[in-house]
Amino acid sequence: MMLVRHYLVLVRGMGIMKLEQLHYLSEAVKYKSISVAAEENFISQPSFSASITKLEKELGVTLLRRNSRGVSPTEAGVVVLEKTEIIFDTIEEMIQEVSAYENKGVVKLSSIAVFYNYVIPQIILYLREHGQPFTLDATTAESAQIVRNVSTGLDNLGVIIYSDDLLNSDLEYVPLFSDRYLLYVGVNSPYWEKESVTLEEALQQPYIAYREEFQKENAVWTAALGKDRTPNITFRTDDLELLKKMIAQGDYVAFFPEFMSQDDFYLRHGTIRAIPIADGKLEIEVGYIYNKKYKLSRIDQIFMETMEQTIQKLAHKEPERILTR
Repeated sequence: MMLVRHYLVLVRGMGIMKLEQLHYLSEAVKYKSISVAAEENFISQPSFSASITKLEKELGVTLLRRNSRGVSPTEAGVVVLEKTEIIFDTIEEMIQEVSAYENKGVVKLSSIAVFYNYVIPQIILYLREHGQPFTLDATTAESAQIVRNVSTGLDNLGVIIYSDDLLNSDLEYVPLFSDRYLLYVGVNSPYWEKESVTLEEALQQPYIAYREEFQKENAVWTAALGKDRTPNITFRTDDLELLKKMIAQGDYVAFFPEFMSQDDFYLRHGTIRAIPIADGKLEIEVGYIYNKKYKLSRIDQIFMETMEQTIQKLAHKEPERILTR
């Protein structure tokens, strides 16, 4: 008890140390640059730097060596970083232990949009049927943005289309299944009755792009189509429902993944057809990611396990699509 009181006196004497300051110190050392770390944490460089400087003043020691090549920890900085890791680990353990009393929690998930169409509803249904209360805080984004969300701790889990150039050393990637893109066409398309189309034919049709599709360099599409080769984009939207309605009612087309779209309303009711590409392999791999820096909560782990089990249950339909670790 005396030790605790002594510690409190020291803390009051040096000011209020914030966890945010310790986090920024860790990030600066991780990226070896204050400017890069500030950008990755969505804060201005002056504010980021001032936070670390304030921490150094409160502790009365220099924590970072600053030079033209970047930053590195001093001996005192190494000690603080080691203790910081223990502090954050302890906080994570505390959160997990407290949540375990009610056996519930929030799963923060960022995912490609089409994954929600088929897989996510089945995961939610399974967890509810087995009495596992949880709240799903879900957002949709492109794979690159999902990686940023999980890397910065904005989301705990992410479901992405795999690409070598997306991942970083902090992320753990677990493959789930393979898929391939087909061409969605409506009754007014000249290819409505076709069993397949060539890639060149598909690229010439009036194409509806989803969000930033084909707007930025994408390794999946670049590998499939070749550099600087894109569809005939005539419309762009972030509304998947509107996109499908326009295909069903007009002569527009779009690429959609076969496996994740098999329960699509428009496909099941025959207002849209999915046509294979005869001479192109528009194949993709889908998996989930989490940040190894942060400990996952119990509900996150249950969600991941259920996600893998759900995919495995679909294996009897298309076993060649299911991937393993």
